Amino acid sequence: MASIAEWVKKMSDPLFPFRTLDEGLEIDENSECSSEDSFTEIKFSEILDVDPLVGWQHKKYKSEGKKDKNGKLLGKVWVSFGNGGEFKGYVEDGRREGECIVNCPEKEIRMLKASYYNDRPEGFVVLEREDGSWREGFCLDGRWDGLVREFDDDREIRFIGRYKDGVPEGNCWLRMKGGGFLFGKMDSEWKLSTENGAYIYPDFCTAYTGSFADGRMVRGRASVVDAWDVVGNIMKIKVTKLWGPERSYREATEESLSSHPLEGDPYEERWIECKESSVAGGGEGVFARQDIPADTLVALYNGLRQPPLPPGAHPDDWDICGYSIGYYESTTADKGWGDLDIPPQFRTLASYSASLAHKMNHSFQNNCSFSDIIHPIYGYIPCTVTTKEVSAGEELFVHYHYTLDDCPPWYEELYNNL
Repeated sequence: MASIAEWVKKMSDPLFPFRTLDEGLEIDENSECSSEDSFTEIKFSEILDVDPLVGWQHKKYKSEGKKDKNGKLLGKVWVSFGNGGEFKGYVEDGRREGECIVNCPEKEIRMLKASYYNDRPEGFVVLEREDGSWREGFCLDGRWDGLVREFDDDREIRFIGRYKDGVPEGNCWLRMKGGGFLFGKMDSEWKLSTENGAYIYPDFCTAYTGSFADGRMVRGRASVVDAWDVVGNIMKIKVTKLWGPERSYREATEESLSSHPLEGDPYEERWIECKESSVAGGGEGVFARQDIPADTLVALYNGLRQPPLPPGAHPDDWDICGYSIGYYESTTADKGWGDLDIPPQFRTLASYSASLAHKMNHSFQNNCSFSDIIHPIYGYIPCTVTTKEVSAGEELFVHYHYTLDDCPPWYEELYNNL
């Protein structure tokens, strides 16, 4: 059986022939959708229907194509609506039948490509949105039913799971910012709510497992997970190791950094350690515990969420501001809140070691860069990712990206000595 990482890689490949996986799908020949359906019933069904033009017969439209003796569209037609929506395909007795392509700018759908039966999508369907994201999977009676996966506008996988009658069913996989995944039973908005869920880090073996509600961890413990079985083409996992105290989602605030300041992150502990830096005057630095591939998450930056400057500080007061990292909408984050900071009383490992990116020293020849992650405990925070292969024992560096007119003296000196 494939490992978790191998299965996720396969299912995350946009070129993987996803449509070949649910070959047992059968068309529901008992489904009915006639032009006489009430408008009230149509409006209710739109909540779950895949087709953005459901009930098109009740709307004003222009058409090109043939009509039967009763004046109904027949054969290959083109139909357009006042809101910019349209479809091209085959119509019989007032219903779409066979291959059809739909677009609906009003609902931000660039293209829906499907085979219709009784005026509803059946079988394999591809839905592309105006923002560049897309979903593909199987439909039955006009609703997602079977295997479904979704990609974001960067062609990164967003969701892998099964649907039943328009809503997720069973264990699903939801990719989080930073490359981790939530695993377990999810609602229609993909919020994880289960007593047996998991946040799986990007290494696909380190995790927090336990209870989740509305997508957030309520009670979880550090874990090691492994592949267990593949049921309905969806990977199931098993927990092979548990340790540490129960943790829960708890973002830092302006006053509180962490409820467990000395409890190391299980993922960081696998990859990195802190010891005396190789840089003169650099204090403690971050080192690789093992060989690390390029593009690997290595360290987390949790910190107090503060205004741009701590109280009483000045921009040139680097003793106070030296650990502060600006975090605004101009970064790759979706939201900003000012700065994250490690205050002086938490700058030694004896007082805080729950996350370690703040211990990473600067270099103009850096082997790491800043990124973002959604963490199961700390929420949306910065992190660092390797930019090249790193050998075991090698120190990790990140480029601080100060400007020369707003930087500490040591930074300007290093720049002048390049």
